[in-house]
Amino acid sequence: MPAVLPPSITGKPTMGASPMGQRSAQAGNGAQAIAIVRQSVELLQKAQQMAPVGGDLHKAIVDSVKKLAALAPQAEAQPGSDDTNLKAMQQSAQQSAPMQQFLRMQGAQAQPPGGGGAPAAAT
Repeated sequence: MPAVLPPSITGKPTMGASPMGQRSAQAGNGAQAIAIVRQSVELLQKAQQMAPVGGDLHKAIVDSVKKLAALAPQAEAQPGSDDTNLKAMQQSAQQSAPMQQFLRMQGAQAQPPGGGGAPAAAT
């Protein structure tokens, strides 16, 4: 009986194995990607208002908004896609909220006494 060599040596898949395929593009993926990029642009615009004008962060946000807005203009919006993506983002945030709370509690326990919090106001 001949020796059975592994596929990594022979370069041939084992009998009955199907070739690995690449992910194919689906019709809705492009529209969903554009909707997510548009939402990202909106979030960046909110962050831009808070960043110090003229600073490196502000400049990077402005450049990012210009590039992304050109790729995903509002005119290409699919009706309802923004609502769907917003609901998905909210659901994701709700699912991760317990873990975030747990991590905050762990961080609070790791701080030395008197090390955190805002100073008390003088009366």
